[in-house]
Amino acid sequence: MDERVAQFRVGVMVLATLIITGILVVLFGELPSMFRDSYTVYIHFTQAPGVTEDTPIRKSGILIGRVASVGFAEGDRGVLVTARINPGVQLYRNEICRLKTSLLGDSDVEFVPSNDRSLPADPIKPGDVIVGLAPTDPLQIIGNLEGNLSEAISSIGRTSNEVGKLAAQINELLSGNQDQFSRIVDKFETTLTDLSSAVNSADEILSDPKLKEDIKRTIAELPEVLKETREAIGALENTVTLADKNLKNVENFTKPLGDRGGAIIANIEKSTEKLDGLLSDFTQLTRKINSSEGSLNKFLSDPDLYQNLNEAAENIACLTKEMRPILKDARVFSDKIARDPGELGVRGALQRRSGIK
Repeated sequence: MDERVAQFRVGVMVLATLIITGILVVLFGELPSMFRDSYTVYIHFTQAPGVTEDTPIRKSGILIGRVASVGFAEGDRGVLVTARINPGVQLYRNEICRLKTSLLGDSDVEFVPSNDRSLPADPIKPGDVIVGLAPTDPLQIIGNLEGNLSEAISSIGRTSNEVGKLAAQINELLSGNQDQFSRIVDKFETTLTDLSSAVNSADEILSDPKLKEDIKRTIAELPEVLKETREAIGALENTVTLADKNLKNVENFTKPLGDRGGAIIANIEKSTEKLDGLLSDFTQLTRKINSSEGSLNKFLSDPDLYQNLNEAAENIACLTKEMRPILKDARVFSDKIARDPGELGVRGALQRRSGIK
């Protein structure tokens, strides 16, 4: 009985230990990969120092998976890292995959957002291959700088030698031309004195409040003056353009005249000759009119002729007035004949009717 109780207690203890261990694994650890619904992506690096199985993979500092295996890429061109990503974590094409190494040799694979807006925001699917960025080894950087440092040190040495030679030449120049340099220094001192006097004079001139006010007003009016100047220049350009256009029009007008100048001059000469003949005829007509033997002159100078013409006009007016009833009776007679032509016979002549129908 005691043995069974002991076995039971041992079994309960083992079962409790297993349950507690499972709870601790769930709370503080990770489940084995076979129990997780993860997906696999492949990362291609040119080199992957420190990357081994179970190397952590992070996204913006958060653990999202681990490296499953590391091997050479096809054709021994770099390293191909097989990464298992936790479920629920989505990677995108516009994220950069880079390899981080510490001074102790530990490495992490990290995904960070890219600043390149041209990259697509498409999600990365399981089985896709991603290009990763491998870090540069600091020792390799120092090794690459070794040659440049040697060259820089040699250049500094050569520069020092050149500076020494230049200093020796300057010293020799100063020792041999000390008097000349003294005169140059004196002249320079005199120039500085004159320059100081000029500055003081300018300061006295500019210290005048009225002059300062005038300068300020002039500077303030300068934009308006420039604007008016630009407008005047623009108007002048328009005037020049218009003048050029008018000259072209005049040229177009005078060119045909130049081409037909001979014919135009000949026509002008003919017209002048005709006008000369016309003026001659008009002169003769004027002489005949002014002549005492002319009819018009007689009409204007003889009052009897004018009186006879006036009486003839009065007689014509009276005759016209007396002819009106005759013309009226003739119009009535023609109207009757048109209506009754039989009246022209003997019967019409014997029958007496009133003159108005």
